[in-house]
Amino acid sequence: MQKIYILTEGGAGIGLGHVTRCLAIYKELQKHQVEVEIIIDKMSELLLQIDGEYQYTDWKNMDFLQGFLTKDDQVVIDSYLASINVYEWLVKNVKRLWIIDDNCRLDFPEKATVINPSLNAKTLGYSKKTIENDLLGISYAILREAFQKVEYIEIKKSGQWLVTFGGTDLLNVTPRLIREICTQYPKKIFKIIVGSDYHNINEIQIEMQNVKNVILLSNVSAFKMRKLMQESEGVISACGQTIYELLRLRTFFIPVQIVDNQINNAKGLEQIGIPVCHSFEDLKIRFEEVLKTGFPIPPNLVDGQGVRRIVRHMIGK
Repeated sequence: MQKIYILTEGGAGIGLGHVTRCLAIYKELQKHQVEVEIIIDKMSELLLQIDGEYQYTDWKNMDFLQGFLTKDDQVVIDSYLASINVYEWLVKNVKRLWIIDDNCRLDFPEKATVINPSLNAKTLGYSKKTIENDLLGISYAILREAFQKVEYIEIKKSGQWLVTFGGTDLLNVTPRLIREICTQYPKKIFKIIVGSDYHNINEIQIEMQNVKNVILLSNVSAFKMRKLMQESEGVISACGQTIYELLRLRTFFIPVQIVDNQINNAKGLEQIGIPVCHSFEDLKIRFEEVLKTGFPIPPNLVDGQGVRRIVRHMIGK
């Protein structure tokens, strides 16, 4: 039986995006009776939010790779931190290397297969020698199981807004959002998801003392997240993996680019006509604007089959 190892990272300062999409691939491989294991570079309390079985090892250490992997193994790697030396060693020493990438981060080895589900993946400059073998574009969107099979639900003006910036609030946006947006719209209900890596939770709690229309949520499961999205008239979201879930549901959302590694997702959204906020002032203006003009339904671009397509390539079906 073939063995596939998934190498990734997550936790404080990184968030949960890598791990959640790796877990989606992991579960789909298991459905095909493939022996598969996820290895995360280090333990973090933040990772306890995600159900799954993991091994915690510094897999970027070359001594570990050389002593652990064999020529018969396939490897999936999803990383913003691994050096080119890791990729070059893997492509020479395992059966097949699959690289999940968002930004054409490195000049990856030609014999590896790149998986990039971004909206504008085909324009990022991957090698022309390998691009025909790479899996690029929105048809390979990696969604959690809860978002793979869904029915479109049209939401009227429910008055409820969901806010999610991922596992961390690196730019300390949440307290300001409560202070400058939530207080200005007391008839709206704002449900804000906070992660265990929110180091500004005390500041958030202080702002909460001045409002009655904000509800804080934590440890939200994928199915609960789907329900929250479908119940909301709109979602304020970072430009991470959540945007693909929102596109799948066709829930109206206001994307906010929080960190630099979300820039290609932001560009892709703008190319399909979804305005992206690049500052807090942008967000305030956009929020006020949509309350006046209405909530356009996002285009029907994500069919929920991305994980299955990827796994079929991995197992040769």
